[in-house]
Amino acid sequence: MANLSMSYLESLTIKEIYALAKEHKIAYYSKLTKKRINFCATEIKR
Repeated sequence: MANLSMSYLESLTIKEIYALAKEHKIAYYSKLTKKRINFCATEIKR
């Protein structure tokens, strides 16, 4: 798994963010903003 630092996540495209969110089973990811998905993804790794 890639390093899920905020700088890494911010460099991803929205399509890549959606794929990551789907992989981590973040509910309703398609309705969230990129910033919110990034926050959720960083919380998952903790």
